[in-house]
Amino acid sequence: MGIFNKIKTAVSPTNAALVRAASDFIYATEKGRRERESEFAKAFSFVFDGNQWDAAEKLEREDSPVLTLNLSEDYTDKYLGKLFPINPRTQVLEIGVKTYEVDKAKRSKYEQEIIDVYKRSNLSAILLEQGQNFLVGGSAVLYYPQDPTTKRAMIRSVDPTRCSFLFDADGLAAAAHTEEFYNDRMTLTIRTTFWTRESYVVIEDDAVKAQGDNAMHIVPYSFIPNRPKPHGMNGRPKLRSVRGLEQDLNRRTSDWSKRVGDNTDPHLVYMSDLVKDESAVKRGRKKVTRLEKGADAKYLTVPDAEDIAAYVSDIRDAIKTKLCLVDSAGTIKSAVSGVSLAYQYNDMLDAVAYMRVFWDEGFRALNRAILTYRFGATDGDYHTDPVYHPALPQDTKAKVEEMKMMVDASLISRRDAIEELRGGEDADMKLAEILKEREQFNLSDLVENKKEQL
Repeated sequence: MGIFNKIKTAVSPTNAALVRAASDFIYATEKGRRERESEFAKAFSFVFDGNQWDAAEKLEREDSPVLTLNLSEDYTDKYLGKLFPINPRTQVLEIGVKTYEVDKAKRSKYEQEIIDVYKRSNLSAILLEQGQNFLVGGSAVLYYPQDPTTKRAMIRSVDPTRCSFLFDADGLAAAAHTEEFYNDRMTLTIRTTFWTRESYVVIEDDAVKAQGDNAMHIVPYSFIPNRPKPHGMNGRPKLRSVRGLEQDLNRRTSDWSKRVGDNTDPHLVYMSDLVKDESAVKRGRKKVTRLEKGADAKYLTVPDAEDIAAYVSDIRDAIKTKLCLVDSAGTIKSAVSGVSLAYQYNDMLDAVAYMRVFWDEGFRALNRAILTYRFGATDGDYHTDPVYHPALPQDTKAKVEEMKMMVDASLISRRDAIEELRGGEDADMKLAEILKEREQFNLSDLVENKKEQL
Protein backbone atom coordinates (compact mmCIF):
# COMPACT_ATOMS: atom_id res chain seq x y z
CA MET A 1 0.00 0.00 0.00
CA GLY A 2 2.23 2.83 -1.27
CA ILE A 3 -0.03 5.60 0.02
CA PHE A 4 1.49 5.29 3.48
CA ASN A 5 4.91 6.30 2.16
CA LYS A 6 3.77 9.77 1.04
CA ILE A 7 1.73 11.10 3.96
CA LYS A 8 2.42 14.82 4.10
CA THR A 9 -0.09 16.12 6.61
CA ALA A 10 0.46 13.60 9.38
CA VAL A 11 2.32 16.17 11.46
CA SER A 12 1.11 15.27 14.95
CA PRO A 13 2.73 12.41 16.86
CA THR A 14 -0.68 10.78 17.21
CA ASN A 15 -1.31 10.89 13.47
CA ALA A 16 2.17 9.64 12.66
CA ALA A 17 1.82 6.72 15.06
CA LEU A 18 -1.58 5.76 13.64
CA VAL A 19 -0.32 5.94 10.06
CA ARG A 20 2.65 3.73 10.92
CA ALA A 21 0.35 1.29 12.71
CA ALA A 22 -2.00 1.18 9.70
CA SER A 23 0.89 0.67 7.30
CA ASP A 24 2.42 -2.11 9.41
CA PHE A 25 -0.96 -3.78 9.86
CA ILE A 26 -1.80 -3.83 6.15
CA TYR A 27 1.67 -5.09 5.28
CA ALA A 28 1.38 -7.91 7.85
CA THR A 29 -2.07 -9.02 6.64
CA GLU A 30 -1.48 -8.56 2.91
CA LYS A 31 -0.86 -12.24 2.20
CA GLY A 32 -4.30 -13.30 3.41
CA ARG A 33 -5.98 -10.42 1.60
CA ARG A 34 -4.26 -11.27 -1.69
CA GLU A 35 -5.31 -14.92 -1.40
CA ARG A 36 -8.90 -13.79 -0.91
CA GLU A 37 -8.66 -11.37 -3.83
CA SER A 38 -7.28 -14.06 -6.14
CA GLU A 39 -10.06 -16.50 -5.24
CA PHE A 40 -12.71 -13.83 -5.75
CA ALA A 41 -11.30 -12.88 -9.17
CA LYS A 42 -11.40 -16.47 -10.44
CA ALA A 43 -14.83 -17.19 -9.00
CA PHE A 44 -16.45 -13.95 -10.19
CA SER A 45 -15.04 -14.40 -13.69
CA PHE A 46 -16.39 -17.96 -13.83
CA VAL A 47 -19.85 -17.32 -12.37
CA PHE A 48 -20.82 -13.72 -13.03
CA ASP A 49 -18.90 -13.10 -16.28
CA GLY A 50 -19.45 -16.60 -17.65
CA ASN A 51 -15.77 -17.10 -18.54
CA GLN A 52 -15.91 -20.89 -18.35
CA TRP A 53 -13.76 -21.75 -21.40
CA ASP A 54 -10.00 -21.53 -21.78
CA ALA A 55 -8.95 -19.20 -24.60
CA ALA A 56 -6.96 -21.96 -26.35
CA GLU A 57 -9.88 -24.36 -26.17
CA LYS A 58 -12.27 -21.78 -27.63
CA LEU A 59 -9.81 -21.18 -30.48
CA GLU A 60 -9.70 -24.89 -31.29
CA ARG A 61 -13.50 -24.89 -31.49
CA GLU A 62 -13.88 -21.82 -33.71
CA ASP A 63 -15.95 -23.80 -36.22
CA SER A 64 -18.00 -25.57 -33.54
CA PRO A 65 -20.66 -24.53 -31.03
CA VAL A 66 -19.21 -23.16 -27.79
CA LEU A 67 -21.99 -23.35 -25.22
CA THR A 68 -21.71 -21.82 -21.75
CA LEU A 69 -24.50 -23.16 -19.57
CA ASN A 70 -23.34 -21.26 -16.45
CA LEU A 71 -25.47 -23.26 -14.04
CA SER A 72 -23.36 -21.85 -11.21
CA GLU A 73 -25.07 -18.48 -11.45
CA ASP A 74 -28.48 -20.16 -11.18
CA TYR A 75 -27.33 -22.30 -8.26
CA THR A 76 -26.04 -19.18 -6.48
CA ASP A 77 -29.53 -17.68 -6.64
CA LYS A 78 -31.01 -20.91 -5.25
CA TYR A 79 -28.68 -20.91 -2.27
CA LEU A 80 -29.11 -17.19 -1.73
CA GLY A 81 -32.86 -17.72 -1.47
CA LYS A 82 -32.35 -20.37 1.22
CA LEU A 83 -29.66 -18.42 3.08
CA PHE A 84 -31.85 -15.31 3.35
CA PRO A 85 -35.48 -16.36 2.80
CA ILE A 86 -38.16 -13.77 2.12
CA ASN A 87 -41.12 -13.19 4.42
CA PRO A 88 -43.72 -15.69 3.13
CA ARG A 89 -46.58 -13.30 3.94
CA THR A 90 -45.20 -10.02 2.58
CA GLN A 91 -42.66 -11.39 0.05
CA VAL A 92 -40.07 -9.00 1.50
CA LEU A 93 -36.49 -9.97 2.33
CA GLU A 94 -35.92 -9.14 5.99
CA ILE A 95 -34.02 -10.38 9.02
CA GLY A 96 -35.58 -10.27 12.50
CA VAL A 97 -33.90 -10.29 15.91
CA LYS A 98 -34.42 -11.88 19.31
CA THR A 99 -32.85 -10.30 22.39
CA TYR A 100 -32.28 -12.19 25.64
CA GLU A 101 -33.22 -9.44 28.08
CA VAL A 102 -35.39 -10.17 31.13
CA ASP A 103 -36.87 -6.68 31.35
CA LYS A 104 -39.71 -6.57 28.81
CA ALA A 105 -39.47 -2.83 28.25
CA LYS A 106 -35.74 -3.02 27.56
CA ARG A 107 -36.18 -6.06 25.35
CA SER A 108 -38.75 -4.29 23.21
CA LYS A 109 -36.60 -1.15 23.04
CA TYR A 110 -33.49 -3.10 22.03
CA GLU A 111 -35.24 -5.08 19.32
CA GLN A 112 -36.90 -1.96 17.92
CA GLU A 113 -33.55 -0.13 17.72
CA ILE A 114 -31.93 -3.01 15.83
CA ILE A 115 -34.81 -3.30 13.36
CA ASP A 116 -34.82 0.48 12.82
CA VAL A 117 -31.09 0.47 11.99
CA TYR A 118 -31.62 -2.47 9.62
CA LYS A 119 -34.32 -0.56 7.76
CA ARG A 120 -32.48 2.78 7.66
CA SER A 121 -29.37 1.04 6.30
CA ASN A 122 -31.35 -0.91 3.66
CA LEU A 123 -29.99 -4.18 5.02
CA SER A 124 -31.87 -6.24 2.42
CA ALA A 125 -29.81 -4.83 -0.46
CA ILE A 126 -26.60 -5.24 1.55
CA LEU A 127 -27.40 -8.89 2.25
CA LEU A 128 -28.05 -9.60 -1.44
CA GLU A 129 -24.64 -8.18 -2.35
CA GLN A 130 -22.73 -9.75 0.52
CA GLY A 131 -24.61 -13.05 0.16
CA GLN A 132 -23.27 -13.35 -3.39
CA ASN A 133 -19.77 -12.46 -2.15
CA PHE A 134 -20.12 -15.18 0.48
CA LEU A 135 -21.37 -17.93 -1.86
CA VAL A 136 -19.27 -17.16 -4.93
CA GLY A 137 -16.11 -15.61 -3.48
CA GLY A 138 -16.10 -17.31 -0.09
CA SER A 139 -16.40 -14.33 2.30
CA ALA A 140 -18.70 -11.46 3.25
CA VAL A 141 -18.06 -8.27 5.23
CA LEU A 142 -20.43 -5.92 7.06
CA TYR A 143 -19.08 -2.52 8.19
CA TYR A 144 -21.02 -0.57 10.82
CA PRO A 145 -19.35 2.57 12.21
CA GLN A 146 -21.18 5.05 14.43
CA ASP A 147 -22.80 7.96 12.63
CA PRO A 148 -21.07 11.10 13.98
CA THR A 149 -24.33 13.07 13.88
CA THR A 150 -27.02 10.67 15.10
CA LYS A 151 -24.64 8.54 17.20
CA ARG A 152 -26.44 5.47 15.89
CA ALA A 153 -25.01 2.63 13.82
CA MET A 154 -25.01 2.78 10.03
CA ILE A 155 -24.47 -0.48 8.16
CA ARG A 156 -22.43 -0.43 4.96
CA SER A 157 -21.36 -3.01 2.41
CA VAL A 158 -17.63 -3.11 1.66
CA ASP A 159 -15.57 -5.21 -0.76
CA PRO A 160 -14.13 -8.27 1.04
CA THR A 161 -11.13 -8.28 -1.31
CA ARG A 162 -10.09 -4.84 -0.07
CA CYS A 163 -10.28 -5.62 3.65
CA SER A 164 -7.67 -6.82 6.13
CA PHE A 165 -8.34 -8.43 9.52
CA LEU A 166 -6.47 -9.47 12.65
CA PHE A 167 -8.01 -11.75 15.28
CA ASP A 168 -6.85 -12.55 18.78
CA ALA A 169 -8.28 -14.58 21.66
CA ASP A 170 -11.00 -11.96 22.24
CA GLY A 171 -12.14 -11.78 18.60
CA LEU A 172 -11.51 -9.10 16.01
CA ALA A 173 -8.62 -6.96 17.22
CA ALA A 174 -7.98 -4.72 14.18
CA ALA A 175 -9.30 -4.20 10.67
CA ALA A 176 -8.88 -1.96 7.65
CA HIS A 177 -10.50 -1.46 4.27
CA THR A 178 -9.74 0.59 1.17
CA GLU A 179 -12.23 2.33 -1.14
CA GLU A 180 -11.95 4.29 -4.37
CA PHE A 181 -14.28 7.20 -5.16
CA TYR A 182 -14.39 10.52 -7.01
CA ASN A 183 -14.18 13.62 -4.83
CA ASP A 184 -15.84 17.00 -5.39
CA ARG A 185 -13.19 17.88 -8.00
CA MET A 186 -13.95 14.63 -9.84
CA THR A 187 -10.51 13.28 -8.96
CA LEU A 188 -10.10 9.60 -8.16
CA THR A 189 -9.38 9.30 -4.45
CA ILE A 190 -8.20 6.32 -2.42
CA ARG A 191 -9.50 6.18 1.15
CA THR A 192 -8.13 3.76 3.72
CA THR A 193 -9.87 3.30 7.07
CA PHE A 194 -8.04 1.56 9.91
CA TRP A 195 -9.56 0.51 13.26
CA THR A 196 -8.17 -0.99 16.44
CA ARG A 197 -9.95 -1.40 19.78
CA GLU A 198 -8.29 1.82 20.99
CA SER A 199 -8.31 4.17 17.96
CA TYR A 200 -9.10 4.76 14.29
CA VAL A 201 -7.64 6.74 11.39
CA VAL A 202 -8.97 7.66 7.92
CA ILE A 203 -6.42 8.43 5.19
CA GLU A 204 -7.33 9.87 1.78
CA ASP A 205 -4.50 9.76 -0.72
CA ASP A 206 -1.69 11.59 1.06
CA ALA A 207 -3.69 13.19 3.89
CA VAL A 208 -5.00 12.09 7.26
CA LYS A 209 -8.66 13.13 7.12
CA ALA A 210 -9.80 11.89 10.51
CA GLN A 211 -8.46 10.14 13.58
CA GLY A 212 -9.54 9.60 17.13
CA ASP A 213 -10.01 7.33 20.10
CA ASN A 214 -12.30 4.32 19.85
CA ALA A 215 -14.34 5.02 22.98
CA MET A 216 -16.60 2.00 22.47
CA HIS A 217 -13.65 -0.37 21.92
CA ILE A 218 -15.59 -1.94 19.04
CA VAL A 219 -13.87 -2.81 15.76
CA PRO A 220 -16.97 -2.22 13.57
CA TYR A 221 -16.63 -5.07 11.10
CA SER A 222 -18.18 -8.52 10.78
CA PHE A 223 -15.95 -10.77 8.68
CA ILE A 224 -18.06 -13.76 7.61
CA PRO A 225 -16.13 -16.61 5.94
CA ASN A 226 -17.87 -19.49 4.19
CA ARG A 227 -16.75 -22.56 6.15
CA PRO A 228 -12.98 -21.93 6.19
CA LYS A 229 -10.50 -24.75 6.53
CA PRO A 230 -9.81 -25.82 10.13
CA HIS A 231 -7.63 -23.19 11.83
CA GLY A 232 -7.84 -21.04 8.70
CA MET A 233 -9.44 -17.63 8.19
CA ASN A 234 -10.47 -17.18 4.54
CA GLY A 235 -13.66 -18.87 3.44
CA ARG A 236 -14.15 -21.26 0.54
CA PRO A 237 -16.47 -20.56 -2.41
CA LYS A 238 -19.46 -22.88 -2.33
CA LEU A 239 -19.24 -23.53 -6.08
CA ARG A 240 -15.50 -24.13 -6.31
CA SER A 241 -15.91 -27.91 -6.02
CA VAL A 242 -18.08 -28.10 -9.15
CA ARG A 243 -16.13 -25.82 -11.52
CA GLY A 244 -14.44 -28.74 -13.26
CA LEU A 245 -17.73 -30.60 -13.63
CA GLU A 246 -19.44 -27.58 -15.11
CA GLN A 247 -16.57 -27.03 -17.58
CA ASP A 248 -16.87 -30.64 -18.73
CA LEU A 249 -20.64 -30.23 -19.00
CA ASN A 250 -20.05 -27.25 -21.30
CA ARG A 251 -17.62 -29.27 -23.44
CA ARG A 252 -19.78 -32.38 -23.78
CA THR A 253 -22.95 -30.40 -24.42
CA SER A 254 -21.11 -28.42 -27.10
CA ASP A 255 -19.77 -31.65 -28.66
CA TRP A 256 -23.27 -33.05 -28.72
CA SER A 257 -24.62 -29.84 -30.22
CA LYS A 258 -22.07 -30.08 -33.05
CA ARG A 259 -22.94 -33.68 -33.81
CA VAL A 260 -26.62 -32.96 -33.82
CA GLY A 261 -26.06 -29.95 -36.07
CA ASP A 262 -23.91 -31.95 -38.49
CA ASN A 263 -26.23 -34.93 -38.70
CA THR A 264 -29.76 -33.70 -38.17
CA ASP A 265 -30.05 -30.17 -39.51
CA PRO A 266 -31.99 -32.05 -40.96
CA HIS A 267 -29.79 -33.88 -43.48
CA LEU A 268 -31.65 -35.98 -46.03
CA VAL A 269 -29.56 -38.73 -47.62
CA TYR A 270 -30.45 -40.73 -50.75
CA MET A 271 -29.03 -44.25 -50.53
CA SER A 272 -28.25 -46.43 -53.56
CA ASP A 273 -25.66 -48.90 -54.82
CA LEU A 274 -23.29 -46.01 -55.53
CA VAL A 275 -23.01 -45.22 -51.82
CA LYS A 276 -22.95 -48.21 -49.48
CA ASP A 277 -22.44 -46.28 -46.24
CA GLU A 278 -22.68 -42.80 -44.82
CA SER A 279 -18.95 -42.06 -45.03
CA ALA A 280 -19.35 -40.57 -48.50
CA VAL A 281 -22.08 -38.19 -47.35
CA LYS A 282 -21.21 -34.52 -47.33
CA ARG A 283 -21.39 -33.18 -43.79
CA GLY A 284 -22.38 -29.77 -42.50
CA ARG A 285 -25.25 -27.36 -42.46
CA LYS A 286 -27.53 -27.50 -45.52
CA LYS A 287 -25.24 -29.94 -47.37
CA VAL A 288 -27.01 -32.37 -49.70
CA THR A 289 -25.66 -35.62 -51.18
CA ARG A 290 -27.25 -36.30 -54.58
CA LEU A 291 -27.44 -39.83 -55.95
CA GLU A 292 -29.12 -41.59 -58.88
CA LYS A 293 -32.81 -41.76 -59.46
CA GLY A 294 -34.75 -44.31 -57.46
CA ALA A 295 -32.45 -44.26 -54.44
CA ASP A 296 -33.77 -44.75 -50.91
CA ALA A 297 -33.83 -41.76 -48.58
CA LYS A 298 -33.49 -41.34 -44.84
CA TYR A 299 -32.62 -38.69 -42.28
CA LEU A 300 -29.30 -39.12 -40.52
CA THR A 301 -29.39 -39.60 -36.77
CA VAL A 302 -26.87 -39.60 -33.96
CA PRO A 303 -26.46 -43.34 -33.24
CA ASP A 304 -25.00 -42.85 -29.75
CA ALA A 305 -27.36 -40.04 -28.73
CA GLU A 306 -28.64 -41.97 -25.73
CA ASP A 307 -25.14 -42.57 -24.41
CA ILE A 308 -24.25 -38.89 -24.76
CA ALA A 309 -27.47 -37.81 -23.10
CA ALA A 310 -26.85 -40.22 -20.22
CA TYR A 311 -23.30 -38.90 -19.73
CA VAL A 312 -24.45 -35.27 -19.71
CA SER A 313 -27.20 -36.19 -17.27
CA ASP A 314 -24.65 -37.92 -15.02
CA ILE A 315 -22.55 -34.75 -14.87
CA ARG A 316 -25.57 -32.65 -13.96
CA ASP A 317 -26.53 -35.17 -11.26
CA ALA A 318 -23.00 -35.09 -9.86
CA ILE A 319 -23.15 -31.29 -9.60
CA LYS A 320 -26.53 -31.44 -7.85
CA THR A 321 -25.30 -34.11 -5.46
CA LYS A 322 -22.24 -32.10 -4.47
CA LEU A 323 -24.36 -28.97 -3.96
CA CYS A 324 -27.26 -30.86 -2.27
CA LEU A 325 -29.71 -29.40 -4.79
CA VAL A 326 -33.27 -30.62 -5.25
CA ASP A 327 -35.32 -30.09 -8.42
CA SER A 328 -38.83 -29.78 -7.07
CA ALA A 329 -40.64 -28.23 -10.04
CA GLY A 330 -43.49 -30.45 -11.14
CA THR A 331 -42.67 -33.27 -8.73
CA ILE A 332 -44.25 -32.19 -5.47
CA LYS A 333 -47.89 -33.12 -5.04
CA SER A 334 -50.38 -31.22 -2.91
CA ALA A 335 -50.65 -34.13 -0.47
CA VAL A 336 -46.96 -34.01 0.48
CA SER A 337 -46.58 -33.15 4.18
CA GLY A 338 -44.27 -30.51 5.56
CA VAL A 339 -42.10 -33.23 7.09
CA SER A 340 -41.73 -34.99 3.73
CA LEU A 341 -40.86 -31.72 2.02
CA ALA A 342 -38.26 -30.90 4.66
CA TYR A 343 -36.79 -34.39 4.29
CA GLN A 344 -36.28 -33.86 0.54
CA TYR A 345 -34.38 -30.63 1.25
CA ASN A 346 -32.62 -31.94 4.36
CA ASP A 347 -29.09 -32.05 2.88
CA MET A 348 -29.36 -28.56 1.42
CA LEU A 349 -30.80 -27.11 4.63
CA ASP A 350 -28.00 -28.73 6.62
CA ALA A 351 -25.46 -27.06 4.33
CA VAL A 352 -27.21 -23.71 4.81
CA ALA A 353 -27.33 -24.24 8.59
CA TYR A 354 -23.56 -24.67 8.71
CA MET A 355 -23.10 -21.50 6.66
CA ARG A 356 -25.35 -19.60 9.05
CA VAL A 357 -23.07 -20.43 11.99
CA PHE A 358 -20.76 -17.73 10.66
CA TRP A 359 -23.57 -15.34 9.71
CA ASP A 360 -25.12 -15.72 13.18
CA GLU A 361 -21.91 -14.57 14.85
CA GLY A 362 -21.63 -11.70 12.36
CA PHE A 363 -25.16 -10.54 13.19
CA ARG A 364 -24.50 -10.84 16.95
CA ALA A 365 -21.44 -8.58 16.65
CA LEU A 366 -23.44 -6.13 14.51
CA ASN A 367 -26.35 -6.07 16.98
CA ARG A 368 -23.95 -5.63 19.91
CA ALA A 369 -22.49 -2.55 18.22
CA ILE A 370 -25.95 -1.13 17.39
CA LEU A 371 -27.07 -1.37 21.03
CA THR A 372 -23.76 -0.16 22.49
CA TYR A 373 -23.79 2.95 20.27
CA ARG A 374 -27.36 3.80 21.32
CA PHE A 375 -27.58 2.67 24.95
CA GLY A 376 -23.95 2.49 26.06
CA ALA A 377 -21.83 -0.39 27.26
CA THR A 378 -23.14 -2.73 29.95
CA ASP A 379 -21.47 -4.68 32.73
CA GLY A 380 -22.38 -7.89 30.92
CA ASP A 381 -23.21 -7.95 27.24
CA TYR A 382 -26.07 -7.56 24.82
CA HIS A 383 -27.14 -11.09 23.87
CA THR A 384 -29.07 -11.42 20.61
CA ASP A 385 -29.77 -13.92 17.85
CA PRO A 386 -30.87 -13.26 14.26
CA VAL A 387 -34.29 -14.55 13.23
CA TYR A 388 -34.63 -15.93 9.70
CA HIS A 389 -37.86 -16.71 7.92
CA PRO A 390 -38.47 -20.39 6.99
CA ALA A 391 -36.44 -21.54 4.01
CA LEU A 392 -39.28 -23.83 2.88
CA PRO A 393 -43.01 -23.27 2.47
CA GLN A 394 -44.76 -23.89 5.78
CA ASP A 395 -48.01 -25.73 6.47
CA THR A 396 -49.50 -22.85 8.47
CA LYS A 397 -52.63 -24.74 9.46
CA ALA A 398 -50.69 -27.65 10.93
CA LYS A 399 -48.31 -25.28 12.72
CA VAL A 400 -51.15 -23.29 14.28
CA GLU A 401 -52.85 -26.47 15.45
CA GLU A 402 -49.58 -27.69 16.97
CA MET A 403 -49.08 -24.38 18.84
CA LYS A 404 -52.72 -24.42 20.04
CA MET A 405 -52.37 -27.92 21.49
CA MET A 406 -49.17 -26.91 23.29
CA VAL A 407 -50.79 -23.77 24.73
CA ASP A 408 -53.87 -25.74 25.85
CA ALA A 409 -51.58 -28.29 27.52
CA SER A 410 -49.69 -25.44 29.30
CA LEU A 411 -46.43 -26.50 27.62
CA ILE A 412 -45.76 -23.04 26.20
CA SER A 413 -47.16 -19.54 26.74
CA ARG A 414 -49.18 -17.55 24.24
CA ARG A 415 -46.18 -15.27 23.87
CA ASP A 416 -44.02 -18.30 22.96
CA ALA A 417 -46.60 -19.36 20.36
CA ILE A 418 -46.69 -15.87 18.82
CA GLU A 419 -42.90 -15.77 18.71
CA GLU A 420 -42.81 -19.16 16.99
CA LEU A 421 -45.47 -18.27 14.42
CA ARG A 422 -44.49 -14.63 13.85
CA GLY A 423 -40.74 -14.81 14.42
CA GLY A 424 -39.90 -11.55 12.65
CA GLU A 425 -42.16 -9.47 14.91
CA ASP A 426 -42.06 -8.30 18.54
CA ALA A 427 -44.05 -10.95 20.44
CA ASP A 428 -44.82 -8.66 23.40
CA MET A 429 -46.15 -5.90 21.17
CA LYS A 430 -48.20 -8.37 19.14
CA LEU A 431 -49.65 -9.93 22.32
CA ALA A 432 -50.54 -6.48 23.72
CA GLU A 433 -52.18 -5.61 20.40
CA ILE A 434 -54.27 -8.80 20.44
CA LEU A 435 -55.36 -8.28 24.07
CA LYS A 436 -56.28 -4.65 23.41
CA GLU A 437 -58.29 -5.60 20.35
CA ARG A 438 -60.05 -8.40 22.26
CA GLU A 439 -60.94 -5.95 25.02
CA GLN A 440 -62.34 -3.47 22.51
CA PHE A 441 -64.48 -6.11 20.83
CA ASN A 442 -65.70 -7.40 24.19
CA LEU A 443 -66.76 -3.88 25.23
CA SER A 444 -68.48 -3.44 21.89
CA ASP A 445 -70.42 -6.68 22.42
CA LEU A 446 -71.53 -5.52 25.89
CA VAL A 447 -72.87 -2.24 24.47
CA GLU A 448 -74.79 -4.09 21.76
CA ASN A 449 -76.29 -6.47 24.34
CA LYS A 450 -77.47 -3.56 26.52
CA LYS A 451 -79.07 -1.89 23.49
CA GLU A 452 -80.94 -5.08 22.67
CA GLN A 453 -82.15 -5.39 26.30
CA LEU A 454 -83.44 -1.83 26.26
